[in-house]
Amino acid sequence: MRNFILAISLFQFLFLPTLIHSETKPGLYLSDEIKTENGFLFLGVEITKETNGFGFLAQELRYHNQVGWEEILYSGAAKQELNELTLVPGSCQVRASKEFEKKKGLLRRFDCSHLSFALQTDFSRNLLSSSLMGTFKDLSLPVFLANASSEPVGISFLLPGGKEEGIWGFHLNGLGNQSPVQVWDRKSGLWKPWIGWNRKSEPSTPSIYRWKRTFSN
Repeated sequence: MRNFILAISLFQFLFLPTLIHSETKPGLYLSDEIKTENGFLFLGVEITKETNGFGFLAQELRYHNQVGWEEILYSGAAKQELNELTLVPGSCQVRASKEFEKKKGLLRRFDCSHLSFALQTDFSRNLLSSSLMGTFKDLSLPVFLANASSEPVGISFLLPGGKEEGIWGFHLNGLGNQSPVQVWDRKSGLWKPWIGWNRKSEPSTPSIYRWKRTFSN
């Protein structure tokens, strides 16, 4: 009997850890710059803890060298299944502008209840089954910002031409000319105090900033 118990314990030690799944953590999942045929895109997924499960807000910023800028916004519910969240949007819209600095106007709203996306959140990487407009499959979201849900967070990147930087992200309305309070340190995986803009950001690893939340956000 003792040998049998030891054998069971050994089996659990060796094999059961592979069956343990990670719990989904609310926060912000971000891509780095992704090159497209005619430009590039950024994508982010915000996961929030709701009373009856999880909610999500997904945003995709696309630049096309002839058309200009489009911002795709999906929001809805998310269901946890092992190491994967199934994202089912209930609201979808596209906003657009020719110039980045111009306010993006509503281009269209559309029914998207038939769509779904899988967000894998395991121990090694975060993977979205596709970009919001379907351009890419199995899209890597290498940056995870825990406890950043509903916080003003922005990616800083060089605009086409390479002379000026743009800021795009989540909950940035109402910030005006306020400076960030923190910058994300990729090496340590921690927020650090903001001491100035990082003007040496590479497209593959853009700088990420967080602002102090205000009532208008």
